[in-house]
Amino acid sequence: MIRQWRALTALLILVPPLDAQVLAGRATSLIVTTPVPAFSAAAPSAFAASPALSPLTPAFLPSAAEGPAGVSILDALREGGSPEESAGRISFDGSEEFSSPSGAIYILRPFKHPAVPGGIALVQSQPAPASTVRSVPGTEGLQGEALLDKVGQIAASHQKTNDYRAASHYIFKTADHLMIGGVSGVVDAYSGVFVPGNSSEGADYPETGDQDGDGYHEKNGMNIEHLWPQSLFEHKLPMRADIHHLMPTFQHPNGVRANLPFGEVEGKPDYQNNAGAKRGGGFFEPPDMTKGRAARGLLYFYSRYKKSSFFNRRVARFWNVQIETLLRWNRQFPPDAQEMRRNDLVEQYQGNRNPFVDDPGLADLIGAEALRAH
Repeated sequence: MIRQWRALTALLILVPPLDAQVLAGRATSLIVTTPVPAFSAAAPSAFAASPALSPLTPAFLPSAAEGPAGVSILDALREGGSPEESAGRISFDGSEEFSSPSGAIYILRPFKHPAVPGGIALVQSQPAPASTVRSVPGTEGLQGEALLDKVGQIAASHQKTNDYRAASHYIFKTADHLMIGGVSGVVDAYSGVFVPGNSSEGADYPETGDQDGDGYHEKNGMNIEHLWPQSLFEHKLPMRADIHHLMPTFQHPNGVRANLPFGEVEGKPDYQNNAGAKRGGGFFEPPDMTKGRAARGLLYFYSRYKKSSFFNRRVARFWNVQIETLLRWNRQFPPDAQEMRRNDLVEQYQGNRNPFVDDPGLADLIGAEALRAH
C-alpha cells in the first residue's frame, strides 16, 4: 500500500495536464471540507447562485499510467472494486489546484500517518455555487406560525416508522453513501474525512490514524449522530429512526457533542479538529460543511415534532438558545446537490421529505419568534 500511495503522489504531481480521476485506497481517506457540487432545479429562489449544471461524469486514468514501482494506479487504488458511477470529476492543469466543472476548487494536502509515508489528501478549498430550490406546495402566501404548522403537516405526511437498526443501515449504505472520484464510501459529518467502503455497518468505516486531527484515533468506526439528542425525546420512535435528523459521524466527536445545542464557539475551545468542529461555552460548533445541513435537520425536527409530549421546559431551553444561529446557518450554507439527493433518498425510504431542504427560504418566512418554544 505504501508503494501504491507513492505511485499516486508521483502521478498527481508529475503527469502533464489531463482529466484525472482521483481515487482513494483502503489505507487512507479523502477529506471533504465544504459541500459537493450544486444542484439545479426548476424553481427560482433567492438562494440560487448559478445556472443549471450538467451531471458530472467519471474520468478514468489512462490504462498505461503506472507509478515508479510499476503498480497500475487504477488497479491498485480501486482494489476490491467500486461502483462505475462517479459523483465528481476534477481536472488537473499542472498547477497545485484542481477544479470541478461546477467551479469548486480542490487542493492537495500532505496526509500524515506512519503507515502511509508521502500520502496525500484531496481537500475542497472553495465550495461549488449554491443550489436552487424546489417549491413546497401548500406553503404559498403563508408566514409565521401558520407556515410553521403547515410545514409540520407536510413533514409528517406519508411518514413511515422504521426500525432504528434498519435506518442506520440505510444511512451507511444509501442515504449518506457517496462516490468521490469513482470510489464509494461515507463522509464523517463532523470532520469531513471520507472513508472508502461499501458496508451498511458504521463500524466498517474506521479512521486511519488521527486523520481529523482531534488527538483521537477512531478505530471503532462511525455511528449515528442524532441532531436532536435522543435523551431529549426519550429515545422513542419515530424520532429515533427519522433519517432527516441523523448523520454518520466518528464516535468520538459524536460523544463530545453529547446533547449540547449548536452554536458558534468563542474563545479557546476544549475540543476541536482540523475541519473546524469545536466545543466550548456550552455549545458544539460543527464544521462549515455541516452547518446548513444541521440547521435544516433541526428545523425539520422542531416543525415535525413540536406538539409531542416530550416537549418540556428542558427541551424548550435546548431549542430556543440556538434558533437565531440555525436561521443564520441556513442562509449562509444553503443545500447542495448531495443534500438535495439525500432528501430524495430519504423520501424513498421513509415516505416524507424535509421541506427546509426543498426550500430553505421557508425558515425565514416562519421567523425566530414563531419558532420559539414556550
